[in-house]
Amino acid sequence: KIKTLLIEAYNAGNIYRDDKQVVKAIEKWQWVLNRFPHYNVVDSSGNTTDLESLIEKVQKELKDEAGQKGLTDNYYKEAVENYKNGNLVEAVEKINKILSMDPKNETATVFLANLVDENFKSGLKYYGQNLFEKAIAEWKKVLTLDPNNEKARFYINEATQQQQEKITKYFSAGIDEYNAGNYIKAIDTWNVALGVDPTHKEMNEYMIKALFSQGILYYRQDKLKEAIDYWEKALKLNPKEEKIALYLKRAKNKAKMLEDLESK
Repeated sequence: KIKTLLIEAYNAGNIYRDDKQVVKAIEKWQWVLNRFPHYNVVDSSGNTTDLESLIEKVQKELKDEAGQKGLTDNYYKEAVENYKNGNLVEAVEKINKILSMDPKNETATVFLANLVDENFKSGLKYYGQNLFEKAIAEWKKVLTLDPNNEKARFYINEATQQQQEKITKYFSAGIDEYNAGNYIKAIDTWNVALGVDPTHKEMNEYMIKALFSQGILYYRQDKLKEAIDYWEKALKLNPKEEKIALYLKRAKNKAKMLEDLESK
């Protein structure tokens, strides 16, 4: 009868171990060992070992697992903190470390999925408001989190195309205003497009011309402060514009001369 009880307890321990309830498995095996100190068992490979060695092995596995859990918990906390601070790349690195140790880690998997969903929806919101640059930035975050996300890649292409259409539209409208002599309206129109693409060469060249022309108008009206302001903006875009630099120097000298006369 005692032999039957020992076998039942040992088998119960195996069931607990298979179900990842290691502590309960050890308790069952320890019960067997207390009653039969030299109880031998056959492992899955057909090798015979004593139960005490098996318990020590499983205890080590339990300790290693606890250590790994502590490490993954720390990585998760760091990932959350990184994300809150705007360090998405570092957050993803921490999550990937967790998944390399434990590919089925539910906490990390859910966290990653939630971030993908959050940033994707944020991109859709900006896209619906025609804020294409912000939308693209959100979907690029999605690709950082999930490089194989084809929907994010699709929407980035769509938004980029519409962004380019927006730039072309504002550039053309600005030229119409410029040709009509409405330099301030042209400048305001181009500023919208340059906010999307600051490196647009042709638009920047037209912007310099408009700033210079509006400065000339102010200079002729003796609005020296305004003329100086516009020419300084033009030179900021291209410091090599010698003609504008010359006009700016004249305007500053004239402004100083008038200031000196007023102070006498």
